[in-house]
Amino acid sequence: MSTNVVKVISTISYDDAITKAKLQYGNDIKVISSRTVEKLGVLGLGSKRSFEVDVWLNPPTKSVVTPSPSDIIKAAELVKDEKRDEVLGEITKQLADIQQKLSEDEKRNKREKTRKEELSGELGRIKAVLRQENDFSDKFADELINSVKNDLSLTEAEDGDYVEELVLKELRSKMSFYKSTLRAKPRIFILVGPTGVGKTTTIVKLAAINADDHKVNRDGKVAIRFINMDNFKIGANEQLNTYAKILHTSAIWVNDFEDLNKAIDETREADVVFVDTSGSSPFAVVTLANLSEALTKFGLQKDVYLCISASTKESDVAEILSMFKVLNYKAIILTKLDETKRIGTVLTPLIEKREAIAYITTGQNVGISEIEAASIVPIWRKLSGFNKRVVDKIIRQLDEENDYI
Repeated sequence: MSTNVVKVISTISYDDAITKAKLQYGNDIKVISSRTVEKLGVLGLGSKRSFEVDVWLNPPTKSVVTPSPSDIIKAAELVKDEKRDEVLGEITKQLADIQQKLSEDEKRNKREKTRKEELSGELGRIKAVLRQENDFSDKFADELINSVKNDLSLTEAEDGDYVEELVLKELRSKMSFYKSTLRAKPRIFILVGPTGVGKTTTIVKLAAINADDHKVNRDGKVAIRFINMDNFKIGANEQLNTYAKILHTSAIWVNDFEDLNKAIDETREADVVFVDTSGSSPFAVVTLANLSEALTKFGLQKDVYLCISASTKESDVAEILSMFKVLNYKAIILTKLDETKRIGTVLTPLIEKREAIAYITTGQNVGISEIEAASIVPIWRKLSGFNKRVVDKIIRQLDEENDYI
């Protein structure tokens, strides 16, 4: 480039570049070319624009017009403003780029969320299965679906078997199961609950499990004993005596606190003691209070189980839980599982109240095949509308891991 031609650069405008040239070289300059230059910004975000002009110095001498003090001040202010505007412009541009990227990500996430919410396939089908075929509440069905939905890709959300598996496993994670920690003998189990839930037959089923292991202790005394505190149910004592004979033991009928002390004393050498109570909750509170006092007197511990029929309505379950809470029960025994096709109505309040289940029973017989320690397996098998192949698969996984609770 000719020595008479100089380049002047501005980040503001062409006019600003020309003004700067006149301040530096005088008013006789001539603009012979101009251009805009784009450069990448910091970290590769945004860009920086500058304006360049080539001016001809006339006359072609090195003489420089000496600027006045006011011109110097003006030029300094221009440079200062230029630097400030340059930095602010760069920051503004980068923030705009970041905001745009965030906006695009947000729109993409909203589209995917909307796609899942509007999905008429597997998520919608399984929600309907939970609600309509198993009687889980709308609130709980929504909670269960939402728990797995956010972790699903669109492709996974349309895989029926995969979604069913996740929902079933999520159901398991929300349930609680209880295993007795009583070790000292005698181990005392007390069953409470409303009338008609099968407390007496359940007690015998529990006893049958223990009788299957041993019938008498090393001293030749009966290892299993029954105490009947149900003075309301007609024929209750005769029924329990009949079952006791089958198990080669006996039942003690308690009428008052004196009988209770005697019964506890007579059963102290047993391995396991099962106590049947009345279905009348006010009476149960009184009798259990007396029983607790007697057990404390003899230094004995107990597990109290609340029996609830699997066919009980959701609103009734909530009322039963509230009614018997004063008895400080350890866990639930879910009875008569075979008498309902829709288990969600009883499970919903148990899950919401974080109630643990200790045993699950079926049928009216008293064999050990009709009672089992509670786990997720019979719950999964009882659910309607789920693919048997999926249920069998996740049960096999539990078998391999030996993890049922």
